Amino acid sequence: MKNLFNFIISASIIFLTGFFIYSCGCNCYDEENIIKVDTIRKKITVSETGPYYVQIGAFVNKENADNYAIIAKSKLSTSIVIKLFPDGIYRVLVGGESDDLKKTEEALEFVKSHGYPDAMIRDDAGPILKK
Repeated sequence: MKNLFNFIISASIIFLTGFFIYSCGCNCYDEENIIKVDTIRKKITVSETGPYYVQIGAFVNKENADNYAIIAKSKLSTSIVIKLFPDGIYRVLVGGESDDLKKTEEALEFVKSHGYPDAMIRDDAGPILKK
C-alpha cells in the first residue's frame, strides 16, 4: 500500500510539472547504452565552379542575423551579406559570393585574423573542406 501511495504522489507531481521519466525497472538503459546525439560532420568536396562564400554566422531568426551583420560590418569594414538558404537558415557572409576559391581562402584568413575563428568557406551545398 505504501508503494501505491508513493506512486500516486509521484504521478501527481509528474502530472503537475509536466516532467516524466519512465523506468521499466530493468537494466536496459544504463550509462553505457545511452544514445548521445552530436553534430554530424560530412566531408563535402570542393565544387569546381562555386560560388563560394565566407560564412561567419548562421541564424534561424532574421533579426539576429541583421544584428550580427551590423556588428561584423563595423569590425571588418567590408561588405556583409545576409542570404537565406533553401534550408531556411539566414547565413551571414563576408563579401558576397566568389567563383575564385583562392580569393575566398584569402578572405577567410582575413576574417579569422579579425576575430571570427569559426568562419568557414561554403558553397550552396554546405561547408567545404579541402581534399
